[in-house]
Amino acid sequence: MTKILVVDDNEMDRMLVTHLLSDLYEFVYASDGAQGLAVCESECPDVVVTDLIMPNMDGMQMLSELQARHPEIPVIMMTSEGSESTAAEAMDRGAASYVAKRHLSDRLCQTVNQVVDLMRADRDYVRLLHRLTYSRYVYELENDFSLIEPLVEFVQQIAFAEGICHEGSRNRIGVALGEALFNAMYHGNLELPKEQIHLVRNWVHQEDVPNPIVEERLKDPAYGERKVLVFITCTVEKLQVVIEDQGNGFDHQCFSKECRSKINSSLHRGILLIASIMDEVIYNEAGNRVTLTKARETSHAAS
Repeated sequence: MTKILVVDDNEMDRMLVTHLLSDLYEFVYASDGAQGLAVCESECPDVVVTDLIMPNMDGMQMLSELQARHPEIPVIMMTSEGSESTAAEAMDRGAASYVAKRHLSDRLCQTVNQVVDLMRADRDYVRLLHRLTYSRYVYELENDFSLIEPLVEFVQQIAFAEGICHEGSRNRIGVALGEALFNAMYHGNLELPKEQIHLVRNWVHQEDVPNPIVEERLKDPAYGERKVLVFITCTVEKLQVVIEDQGNGFDHQCFSKECRSKINSSLHRGILLIASIMDEVIYNEAGNRVTLTKARETSHAAS
């Protein structure tokens, strides 16, 4: 069973995390970053879920140490209200994702599940991909969330095999691609109202549970017949993924990487994650096509 290390100086918060994930994972605990590092050495957890503010060693310091010692272990940061800029810094330092504490009950399970799913890859397939020097793929996707995970895993395998990223950042690339594809399908093609996006994010991981909002849009040819085009190019120097939807786009000017510290709304979480993980994010003028670029990492590269 997948083992989760929960690091938080508040026992009630540790128990809340356990309660939210209890049916799916095994748990070990620590009350600060220093203890968390020690538990990582003795228990070898698969994922770390940590608070940001703790005594002795805070979550950011622990994250930096884990990136140096165990970059293959994804770290999910729990942040307090109004700390989106701090979350962006954590993503820059190597965190796989983050969840605001006020949204733990709604988003923690989804976020952990996403990170764990993205960890799984066929190692024999990766060995074969190590021999690739150039690859290019073009996909045309319906607005079907079940298509996102296998495509993301495929891109992760290519990027890791080419040496673009190491084990830990492979998961981060997967998070960014998943968010961008979700945005293209549900924000872009289906043009779901902003107030419904949070509900849809929770719904997409529930198998065989219909969502009336999504079902209505899918039945309307004006929305449901739109496609998402994905162009993937990977060389020994970089990974580039172009994602284009057939919606009306959005005003992306205020969401540039330089301005992301001003993003405070939870509605913009996906854009923040993408900008924090990828080296370059470029939107077309209309805002319905995004080009994501990840340059080859200079350390911890796959061999």
